[in-house]
Amino acid sequence: MEEKFVDIYLSVDIKKDLLLAHVQFFNNSDTEIFLDTKTICSDNRTRRSVFHITDENQNKVQYQGILVKRVVVPEDYVPLKAGEKIEATIVLNEVYKLEKGHKYNIQYSVFHPTYMDEAGFTKLESNQVEVNY
Repeated sequence: MEEKFVDIYLSVDIKKDLLLAHVQFFNNSDTEIFLDTKTICSDNRTRRSVFHITDENQNKVQYQGILVKRVVVPEDYVPLKAGEKIEATIVLNEVYKLEKGHKYNIQYSVFHPTYMDEAGFTKLESNQVEVNY
C-alpha cells in the first residue's frame, strides 16, 4: 500500500444558500512537500472537477465550473513543511449542479500532478461527508 504524504480532511457546512466545502491539507511526512496550488484550490476557486459528489440515488453530480487546460510549471506549487497545513474553502453549489432538498455524499478526489515529474500523478482523497442541502 502506498504511503500517504498528505492527510486531507473535508468538512461541509451550509451558510445561507451556500454549500461550503472546507478542505485541509496536512503534511504528515517528515520532509517538505509541494502541492499544486490550482489542484488544491488555494485561492478558493476550482479550475476542474476536484470533488466526487453523488446524490441520494448514487447519481454522480456534474461539475459545471470552469475547465482550464494548462501546463503545470514549478511556480504553480506551494511548499508545505513537515507538520504544516493549508486550507481552502469552495462554494460547491457555484461549480456543481446541486439542488436544495437532496442528500449528497461529497469527497475531495483528484489526481495531483507530482512535483518536478513530467508524467507523474498522485491520487489525493479526503474523507467522505454526507450532507442534506
